[in-house]
Amino acid sequence: MSSGAKLLAIVAGITAADAATIRVPRDYGKIQQAIDAARDGDDITVAAGTYHERLDFDGKAIRVMGAGSANTTVDATRVGSVVAGGVVHFRSGETSRSVLSGFTITGGRAVEHGGGICCSNAGGGIESSPIIRDCVIRDNRTTGTTRGGQKIQFGGGGIACWKSSPSIVDCLIESNRSSSAGGGVLCWDASPTIRGATIAKDTGNAFSIYGLVGGSPQIIDL
Repeated sequence: MSSGAKLLAIVAGITAADAATIRVPRDYGKIQQAIDAARDGDDITVAAGTYHERLDFDGKAIRVMGAGSANTTVDATRVGSVVAGGVVHFRSGETSRSVLSGFTITGGRAVEHGGGICCSNAGGGIESSPIIRDCVIRDNRTTGTTRGGQKIQFGGGGIACWKSSPSIVDCLIESNRSSSAGGGVLCWDASPTIRGATIAKDTGNAFSIYGLVGGSPQIIDL
């Protein structure tokens, strides 16, 4: 093995050794506390139960894994309404190394977009492109707001993709509600990949999946 290859192997070994598995609630009582403590490459495993909180990946390349959507719920009902990302927000340039899997996401209330999950642009053209896999996104909504006497409405009762390119894989998106477009999923100048998803019983002023202002959504095996 060349000296360069040996160095790469050593670096890879150090990186693997540095990666940690953080367990909720054993190590931290809340999922967001575990995310705040995590470093790139870490895994967060979440035991079965209901967690009343809101999550923000903060740009970290981590995997947050529940014990299956039937067993692990993030419920933001008690947390109150926000502008965007009622339960989970990806807004800091997350990549495919940022993974959310095995949860039911519910109870989210967003004024503008992403009642359940919002994937948005980090600014400067930097997209947030996480993987959302094996999740149920249910009973979330966007409400709209009034500014200067005018009703402002966006959408994405379940998921809003706002100038972003997430991968949404094997998810059930149902019974979400939007005051405007995209009761299930809103794509605004976004290019998500939606694969193997079931999108049903969502209500809004337009379709369950609604695309606006460009982008190239890929919808596969719905």
